[in-house]
Amino acid sequence: MSKKKSPEPFVKPAEITELVADSHAHLFDDTEAKEIISCMQNDGIEIIVNMAGSIDSARFASKISKESKNIYYMFGLHPYDTDCYNEEYIRFITNLSKEDRGRLVGLGEIGLDYHVESPTKEEQIFCFVEQLKLADKLSLPVSLHIRDAHEDAIKILNDNKNLLNNSGIIHCFSGGEEEAKEYLNLGFMISMSGAITFKRKDEQLSSLEKALLVIPKDKLLIETDSPFLCPVPYRGKKNEPKYVLLTAMHIASVLERDVNEIIKETKENLLRVLKIKKD
Repeated sequence: MSKKKSPEPFVKPAEITELVADSHAHLFDDTEAKEIISCMQNDGIEIIVNMAGSIDSARFASKISKESKNIYYMFGLHPYDTDCYNEEYIRFITNLSKEDRGRLVGLGEIGLDYHVESPTKEEQIFCFVEQLKLADKLSLPVSLHIRDAHEDAIKILNDNKNLLNNSGIIHCFSGGEEEAKEYLNLGFMISMSGAITFKRKDEQLSSLEKALLVIPKDKLLIETDSPFLCPVPYRGKKNEPKYVLLTAMHIASVLERDVNEIIKETKENLLRVLKIKKD
């Protein structure tokens, strides 16, 4: 049996003239981050929001955001890291919110992930609500990671609407139409990752594509979540911010709209929800 042929390396299509915003990426390594940033213009990228999940990674994210044009960051404790919620974390992010205002543009990614047994649901819920309180106190929007936990997340958000004054993003949305409507009613923007390109051959529309159809154009964002969730046809490979263009193209195809309009609108939405003033 012959091996499946690998797709050609991705090159920005000539028809894409609008520069894109990747609303959620993880730039871990200094050398790799500098290479990605140096190629942004050629790759069709204008803005990257980098996600930090620890004090060390937040220091790194702060550093590269100051060194580079149109690189911003968020910092928060992922639901896997509830044991790191302590006074040191609270002091550190409180200071960052003052020192890096305009570069630190949100608190995230925070939320619930019931795909794992530990931390427990109770531990995750406690940390989630405490970070919602912290985001409200610091006047920062939030980026929410919700996996296999939409019912609890929606209930918690409805019970704590008073903490959602700065809105936020449902990152890497993984629900269906009804969950999308619930989050939209709570004022959130919904970000689609490369996962929207994953589909079984027998599906006319995947659950994510069906959810896409109920999202108003002023509430939609796109992201890579790189280095994870690389879109088709590179699924399974290491993701990069430039592949957000593939997600934009897929969304444009599903919505039967011009890809440049999708890119422009999602960029404007990101600037608005995170109160970003471009460099």
